[in-house]
Amino acid sequence: PDAHPTKLDSVSAAASSSSFLWSSLKAKHQAVNIYELIGDRSTPLDANTQEFLHHYQVGRNAYILRDFTQAIACFKSAQAIVPTDQAVNIHLERAYKYQQIPPSKSWDGVWTMIAK
Repeated sequence: PDAHPTKLDSVSAAASSSSFLWSSLKAKHQAVNIYELIGDRSTPLDANTQEFLHHYQVGRNAYILRDFTQAIACFKSAQAIVPTDQAVNIHLERAYKYQQIPPSKSWDGVWTMIAK
């Protein structure tokens, strides 16, 4: 993953999905997918990127399941590989907050911004 990732909307990501690998996350009050360019599908991902993506995905799954201790462990492992990844750093910060003050029972995994 790049320190300055390419971001685009779901239509553009879908249109280029046969050529490129994308990761996504949701943002803001209205859930909006944001995609990050990971690589060209014709070139295998290097071992570090594969390991990073594994930790991120397992962390994201734990986060959605409200297992914030596991999410934090996974995001920290991903952060050790790519310290500047914004998605990991944001999820890590939010997981720490949710560990202290859990989200409501109706939480759907989307972070709601209260203020800018």
